[in-house]
Amino acid sequence: VLPMSEEEAVLQEPFITFGKPVKGERGGWKKQEEVERQPSSFDLDLLLNLGITPDFFLNVLLDAEGGDRFNCRGEGNLVVESDAIGNVGISGDFLIKEGQYFFSYEGLVKKEFSLQEGSRIRFSGDPYDASFDITAIYEVNTPTYPLLKGELSLSDAELEEAQRPVPVQLLLRISGNVREPALEFDIEIPEEQGGPIQRVLNRKLKALRERPSEWNKQVFAL
Repeated sequence: VLPMSEEEAVLQEPFITFGKPVKGERGGWKKQEEVERQPSSFDLDLLLNLGITPDFFLNVLLDAEGGDRFNCRGEGNLVVESDAIGNVGISGDFLIKEGQYFFSYEGLVKKEFSLQEGSRIRFSGDPYDASFDITAIYEVNTPTYPLLKGELSLSDAELEEAQRPVPVQLLLRISGNVREPALEFDIEIPEEQGGPIQRVLNRKLKALRERPSEWNKQVFAL
């Protein structure tokens, strides 16, 4: 829906695309439609009540330079308003059924996460102020041994067991909004190893979370 003219609003395909605004000459934020918008031959206001079905596709660009974005399908009820000069407002909740988050860090780390069903985007007017409550998951099979190496409380047999690859989930929780998204990572390891190994893993992960630099190294290494 952004950028769009009134004509495009009527003819728009069943998807919405919007992204982070660009900076103006004096450092202030300018909406994308203020930069690219063309004059319209229409002079009207629009009010659309949309019942969103899972066929609806939403694409959100968070970082044009790095390429961070997510796309998803979902459902909900949205009210879209547009006035004659092109101001657009959206209100309502969009519940995500499925989707992907494409994460990039300084061009060196790139991962594709799966969006968790039940995640939510809440619109309350300006689309750039839409709030995120999203969890995305990246799953990889990897041994937990690097976290446990040198742990004296574990037997040789338990350390050998830790060298067997297990599914590890890297969680990405997205909050904030399009202007200022907030990303928080976490790691979940299945309970299937159980016993002393699981207790030590939980302790090691808790200690890592308290050391951001070490925690980031572990996150990006997965």
